[in-house]
Amino acid sequence: REVAFAPGTIWRRLITHPKTGLLVKTDPTTYKPTAETQRHVTARDMTCTFPSCQMPAHRCDLDHIQPFNHENPQAGGATEPDNLMPLCRRHHLLKHRTEWQVQR
Repeated sequence: REVAFAPGTIWRRLITHPKTGLLVKTDPTTYKPTAETQRHVTARDMTCTFPSCQMPAHRCDLDHIQPFNHENPQAGGATEPDNLMPLCRRHHLLKHRTEWQVQR
């Protein structure tokens, strides 16, 4: 118990399948989404999330809505379905090269 609350301790959430015990979801502090997370987001959104774009989600990039913090991943921008959205390459570049912002 002392180790769990010691300064500098990092907690990581791992979600496992209730019957098999296999890892279902990994650490949201890694930049690249897992295959399972990719499948979840593309099934949920189905197309590029830019208004009126119909590019199929499986052909899109997954973009962090709240930017991933490469210097301190614990600080925000988690790689989780709620913080990811499919954007076709054109709209992904538009988002990062302009002041276009996303809110959920």
